[in-house]
Amino acid sequence: MKKIYLDIIDPIHDFFRVYDYELPIIDSPLFQRLRRIKQLSGAHLTYPSAQHSRFEHSLGVMHIATEAGFALNEKGFLNSDDVQILRLAGLLHDIGHGPFSHLFEEVIREKKISHEDYGKQIILNSEIGDILSKTGFNKKLVTQIAFGESKFQYLNEIVSGALSADMMDYLLRDGYFTGAEHAKVDHKRITQSLSIH
Repeated sequence: MKKIYLDIIDPIHDFFRVYDYELPIIDSPLFQRLRRIKQLSGAHLTYPSAQHSRFEHSLGVMHIATEAGFALNEKGFLNSDDVQILRLAGLLHDIGHGPFSHLFEEVIREKKISHEDYGKQIILNSEIGDILSKTGFNKKLVTQIAFGESKFQYLNEIVSGALSADMMDYLLRDGYFTGAEHAKVDHKRITQSLSIH
């Protein structure tokens, strides 16, 4: 039987799976550039271990969004296609970040554009969008969920809401690499207790 996934080892989540349809996105130059964008911009000058990147964070967000999706799937709120879309939205939620991460926003603010705007354009108008379309995914829906614009508010909240996969991963990851003990979050308990009302 052919293996259709990779297991990736991660210091925050132990390991997680990346599936064959996601690999071309992760291997694309636009996604790979996230390896060179530090999650905490220049914080490594104060916290030398804070060398982690938007790349690892994006994979972590995908993982936590998946845990949330599986929990909602078990409760009958989502189907497996919804979980796949949620994974992709989590994976791509930070694709628009530029050099020095949020410091880049200060530079582009004058142009009235954000990293989210860049992210939308990358997903819709680049090889990433082409890959999504070729593998049968609706790139517009992935974009809407990744950037909080879908009619499915509960999916938006999982990726980037008040208690989101994004927030849980950056609290855990940033806390781990800076030594901030107060940043521990029980993401498994939170995702398992999710419900839709």
